[in-house]
Amino acid sequence: MDGKWTDQEKTKLAKALAVLAIIQKSYGKQIDVKATIQAWEFVMAEKYRAEQVLMAIKVYMGKSSDIPAPADLIKIITPPEKQITYAEYKHALEHHALEGYTMFGYHGQIIKDYNKQQGAINETQSHYELLESRKQELPDSVKKILSITYGEKHD
Repeated sequence: MDGKWTDQEKTKLAKALAVLAIIQKSYGKQIDVKATIQAWEFVMAEKYRAEQVLMAIKVYMGKSSDIPAPADLIKIITPPEKQITYAEYKHALEHHALEGYTMFGYHGQIIKDYNKQQGAINETQSHYELLESRKQELPDSVKKILSITYGEKHD
């Protein structure tokens, strides 16, 4: 996207916004249609087509009684990923055990996704990230013992 909507697209959005102003709860507030369209364009035009925004406005009108902010419309156009519930996670744990802890199984992936999701929510590192952060340089004395014992060179 080039970050610009055409005048025709802006006109369609302005008409939709005018309808919004009439039927939604604006509590006597005057809406500057041109400024609102410019703000929406500034925030959304680089990623979203005007047609997508127009459809999101229609969906929003059916769900809410106020004027949508760009963030409201973006949530409709690109909804967040479905969150895995604890019940789904627990179910996956039980079935993963019944399957014999298969490496690439469906339930194993649900477990990994849930752990990743919880890590993002709680801002904690994944198991792999934690192990990587604990890696440290081996002391020279340990390297020497390893090279003598196993005939290997460790850097």
